[in-house]
Amino acid sequence: PAFLFIAGYVQGLGMRSGAAQPRAFGRRLRRLAEIWLLGYALHFPAPQLLAGQWTEAWRLGTHVDVLQCLAVSLALLLAIECWARRSVDTIVTVLILITVGATEIVADLAFQPDWLRAYFTPSTGSLFPLLPWAAFVFVGFLASRVTQWVSWMSAMLWILLVVFAVGAGGSNGFFAQRVAWLLLAVPLVQWVAARWQPQWLLFVGRESLVIYAAHLLLIEALAILALPRSSASIVICSVVFTGVLAASCAIAIAWRRTP
Repeated sequence: PAFLFIAGYVQGLGMRSGAAQPRAFGRRLRRLAEIWLLGYALHFPAPQLLAGQWTEAWRLGTHVDVLQCLAVSLALLLAIECWARRSVDTIVTVLILITVGATEIVADLAFQPDWLRAYFTPSTGSLFPLLPWAAFVFVGFLASRVTQWVSWMSAMLWILLVVFAVGAGGSNGFFAQRVAWLLLAVPLVQWVAARWQPQWLLFVGRESLVIYAAHLLLIEALAILALPRSSASIVICSVVFTGVLAASCAIAIAWRRTP
């Protein structure tokens, strides 16, 4: 939720600076298309294809992960910014209500094709379908807009009212609870950031996409090595976690230094 929220917030900041002008639409859309394709590439079902398991390969290969969800959500916001600038806040607010409210309704629908259904329901195995995960992007975008006119504390309370107006049961509760924690954490993070901004942490934030991709590849490599999982102690898990994080950051540094 925090990853998606921040992406939406940054998109809103870009709109303030005029980055959503039509002349920049194509360039930003191409960037989002690259992220969308990367999401599929990171989960390419090579073992299933090599084994001739075509149906299983298609099922796994069309899963929607956080990168596809992120790319589609931001592309939708980009279109709204470019062609509905005067009513963008109203449209995004309605999108939040629809995205969360329709989650349980769509979850029961068995429409085809499977690759399209993967974007709207976890029934095909998707971990991050648009419903309700895209709503975290939209809330982040709306937060960046609201804080133009009011303080963070007032914005937090206003958005919380919008969130809980959706409801507190089922998937709505899943969404509302996580947004509430996010909005409560943001003023604290803002307070810390005003006093402490280590360069290594800023670097990790700038290279979050590379680090995310690297850590997935490293986890896949560990899975191939068949390292112990549920039987591993907290010490082993901590060592593996630290190693994956350090290696991912090292890959990001090497990527940044590549001409």
